[in-house]
Amino acid sequence: AIFKICDFSSQSLANTAWSCASLVYVHVPLMEALASQARALLDSQGRKSTPSRSFQPQHLAGTAWAFAILKFRNEPLWDALASASVKTMGAFKAGELAGLAWSCAKIGFLHQPLMDAIAAAA
Repeated sequence: AIFKICDFSSQSLANTAWSCASLVYVHVPLMEALASQARALLDSQGRKSTPSRSFQPQHLAGTAWAFAILKFRNEPLWDALASASVKTMGAFKAGELAGLAWSCAKIGFLHQPLMDAIAAAA
């Protein structure tokens, strides 16, 4: 999977991370590769990103949940997830907001603009 990650959509990345978290399987090279590709997609989001590669709220919350469950703290990924979530906060459903907030608490990630946006959207 690591060699194909550069071809993954945001949903594929979120699903792979979710699968690892569901199994409580921490494979550091895989998680680093997932984090790296997620950051690349998040950085390109809003420029030329195709819809299948854009992170939707479900993907953002699911990716955060997976990395939190695995206690995998990749600071650049968490910063990118937080920034993208703030920009799309209006599209989050209640469960996605709760999952994102829980994930940040679980991993001990405090991003004040994200917390403010979650509070305003709740």
